[in-house]
Amino acid sequence: STLFPYTTLFRSLPAHAILPLCKPVSTSGFGQAKQAFHLYQHNRFAEAFARFSDLAERGNLFAQNQIGIMYHRGLGVPRDYETAVYWWRKAAERGQVTSQCNLGIMYMYGVGTKQDDVLAYLYFNAAAARGSRDARRKRDMLEAWRMSPSELQRAQDMSRNWSLVP
Repeated sequence: STLFPYTTLFRSLPAHAILPLCKPVSTSGFGQAKQAFHLYQHNRFAEAFARFSDLAERGNLFAQNQIGIMYHRGLGVPRDYETAVYWWRKAAERGQVTSQCNLGIMYMYGVGTKQDDVLAYLYFNAAAARGSRDARRKRDMLEAWRMSPSELQRAQDMSRNWSLVP
Protein backbone atom coordinates (compact mmCIF):
# COMPACT_ATOMS: atom_id res chain seq x y z
CA SER A 1 0.00 0.00 0.00
CA THR A 2 1.02 3.58 -0.54
CA LEU A 3 2.47 5.31 2.49
CA PHE A 4 1.35 8.89 2.87
CA PRO A 5 3.62 11.46 4.55
CA TYR A 6 1.21 11.74 7.50
CA THR A 7 1.83 8.07 8.34
CA THR A 8 5.39 8.88 9.35
CA LEU A 9 4.14 11.63 11.66
CA PHE A 10 1.77 9.34 13.54
CA ARG A 11 4.32 6.54 13.78
CA SER A 12 6.97 8.95 15.03
CA LEU A 13 4.90 10.09 18.01
CA PRO A 14 5.78 8.04 21.08
CA ALA A 15 2.77 7.00 23.11
CA HIS A 16 3.97 8.89 26.19
CA ALA A 17 4.05 12.12 24.18
CA ILE A 18 0.33 12.11 23.41
CA LEU A 19 -1.17 12.45 26.91
CA PRO A 20 0.61 15.69 27.89
CA LEU A 21 -0.40 17.38 24.61
CA CYS A 22 -4.07 17.06 25.37
CA LYS A 23 -5.67 20.02 27.07
CA PRO A 24 -8.86 18.61 28.56
CA VAL A 25 -11.86 20.85 28.91
CA SER A 26 -12.72 18.95 32.10
CA THR A 27 -11.00 16.35 34.22
CA SER A 28 -14.02 14.05 34.11
CA GLY A 29 -12.81 10.48 33.81
CA PHE A 30 -9.14 11.46 34.10
CA GLY A 31 -8.25 8.51 36.35
CA GLN A 32 -10.03 6.10 34.03
CA ALA A 33 -8.33 7.64 30.99
CA LYS A 34 -4.97 7.29 32.71
CA GLN A 35 -5.66 3.59 33.36
CA ALA A 36 -6.72 3.07 29.75
CA PHE A 37 -3.60 4.86 28.54
CA HIS A 38 -1.47 2.58 30.73
CA LEU A 39 -3.03 -0.41 28.93
CA TYR A 40 -2.35 1.31 25.59
CA GLN A 41 1.30 1.88 26.49
CA HIS A 42 1.66 -1.82 27.32
CA ASN A 43 0.18 -2.93 23.97
CA ARG A 44 -3.03 -4.20 25.56
CA PHE A 45 -4.99 -2.51 22.83
CA ALA A 46 -8.29 -4.39 23.01
CA GLU A 47 -8.62 -3.62 26.73
CA ALA A 48 -7.52 -0.02 26.23
CA PHE A 49 -9.99 0.41 23.39
CA ALA A 50 -12.87 -0.89 25.52
CA ARG A 51 -12.05 1.58 28.31
CA PHE A 52 -11.44 4.51 25.97
CA SER A 53 -14.70 3.76 24.13
CA ASP A 54 -16.77 4.12 27.28
CA LEU A 55 -15.05 7.39 28.14
CA ALA A 56 -15.28 8.68 24.57
CA GLU A 57 -19.03 8.05 24.47
CA ARG A 58 -19.32 10.11 27.67
CA GLY A 59 -17.49 13.02 26.03
CA ASN A 60 -13.93 12.63 27.36
CA LEU A 61 -11.80 14.51 24.82
CA PHE A 62 -8.59 12.61 25.49
CA ALA A 63 -10.41 9.30 25.00
CA GLN A 64 -12.01 10.54 21.78
CA ASN A 65 -8.56 11.44 20.45
CA GLN A 66 -7.14 8.06 21.50
CA ILE A 67 -10.02 6.20 19.84
CA GLY A 68 -9.21 8.12 16.66
CA ILE A 69 -5.56 7.11 16.93
CA MET A 70 -6.47 3.47 17.52
CA TYR A 71 -8.76 3.38 14.48
CA HIS A 72 -6.14 5.19 12.41
CA ARG A 73 -3.42 2.73 13.33
CA GLY A 74 -5.60 -0.38 13.59
CA LEU A 75 -4.69 -0.97 17.24
CA GLY A 76 -7.22 -3.24 18.95
CA VAL A 77 -9.70 -2.59 16.14
CA PRO A 78 -9.60 -2.94 12.36
CA ARG A 79 -7.99 0.08 10.68
CA ASP A 80 -10.73 2.50 9.69
CA TYR A 81 -9.75 6.00 8.62
CA GLU A 82 -13.32 7.26 8.35
CA THR A 83 -14.06 6.29 11.93
CA ALA A 84 -10.79 7.91 13.03
CA VAL A 85 -11.96 11.12 11.34
CA TYR A 86 -15.33 10.83 13.11
CA TRP A 87 -13.75 10.64 16.57
CA TRP A 88 -11.16 13.31 15.88
CA ARG A 89 -13.88 15.66 14.62
CA LYS A 90 -15.92 15.14 17.82
CA ALA A 91 -12.90 16.08 19.97
CA ALA A 92 -11.59 18.79 17.63
CA GLU A 93 -14.87 20.67 17.63
CA ARG A 94 -14.67 20.86 21.42
CA GLY A 95 -11.10 22.18 21.41
CA GLN A 96 -8.87 19.09 21.66
CA VAL A 97 -5.67 20.38 20.06
CA THR A 98 -4.15 17.03 19.03
CA SER A 99 -7.41 16.02 17.36
CA GLN A 100 -7.54 19.34 15.53
CA CYS A 101 -4.07 18.74 14.13
CA ASN A 102 -4.83 15.10 13.29
CA LEU A 103 -8.01 16.11 11.50
CA GLY A 104 -6.13 18.78 9.56
CA ILE A 105 -3.71 16.10 8.34
CA MET A 106 -6.56 13.86 7.24
CA TYR A 107 -8.16 16.71 5.27
CA MET A 108 -4.81 17.75 3.83
CA TYR A 109 -4.20 14.28 2.37
CA GLY A 110 -7.81 13.22 1.82
CA VAL A 111 -7.56 10.14 4.01
CA GLY A 112 -10.81 9.00 5.59
CA THR A 113 -12.49 12.07 4.17
CA LYS A 114 -12.52 14.17 1.03
CA GLN A 115 -9.30 16.13 0.47
CA ASP A 116 -9.97 19.74 1.40
CA ASP A 117 -7.20 22.28 1.98
CA VAL A 118 -9.67 24.86 3.30
CA LEU A 119 -10.85 22.56 6.09
CA ALA A 120 -7.27 21.41 6.72
CA TYR A 121 -6.32 25.08 7.18
CA LEU A 122 -9.31 25.62 9.49
CA TYR A 123 -8.32 22.80 11.85
CA PHE A 124 -4.59 23.59 11.72
CA ASN A 125 -5.40 27.22 12.47
CA ALA A 126 -7.60 26.25 15.43
CA ALA A 127 -4.80 24.10 16.88
CA ALA A 128 -2.21 26.80 16.18
CA ALA A 129 -4.36 29.33 18.04
CA ARG A 130 -4.23 27.00 21.07
CA GLY A 131 -0.43 26.80 20.93
CA SER A 132 0.44 23.93 18.56
CA ARG A 133 3.64 24.82 16.73
CA ASP A 134 3.27 21.73 14.54
CA ALA A 135 -0.19 22.86 13.42
CA ARG A 136 1.13 26.36 12.74
CA ARG A 137 3.88 24.93 10.49
CA LYS A 138 1.38 22.78 8.60
CA ARG A 139 -1.05 25.70 8.20
CA ASP A 140 1.73 27.93 6.92
CA MET A 141 2.90 25.22 4.50
CA LEU A 142 -0.63 24.88 3.11
CA GLU A 143 -0.88 28.64 2.72
CA ALA A 144 2.48 28.97 0.97
CA TRP A 145 2.43 25.94 -1.30
CA ARG A 146 -1.05 24.58 -1.92
CA MET A 147 -3.77 27.16 -1.54
CA SER A 148 -5.00 29.63 -4.11
CA PRO A 149 -5.72 33.19 -2.92
CA SER A 150 -9.47 32.50 -3.01
CA GLU A 151 -9.09 29.28 -0.99
CA LEU A 152 -6.95 31.09 1.55
CA GLN A 153 -9.50 33.90 1.86
CA ARG A 154 -12.31 31.37 2.34
CA ALA A 155 -10.26 29.47 4.97
CA GLN A 156 -9.45 32.66 6.86
CA ASP A 157 -13.10 33.74 6.77
CA MET A 158 -14.20 30.34 8.08
CA SER A 159 -11.54 30.49 10.81
CA ARG A 160 -12.74 33.90 11.97
CA ASN A 161 -16.34 32.68 12.17
CA TRP A 162 -15.62 29.25 13.63
CA SER A 163 -16.28 28.55 17.27
CA LEU A 164 -15.93 25.51 19.46
CA VAL A 165 -18.93 23.37 20.28
CA PRO A 166 -19.80 23.79 23.99
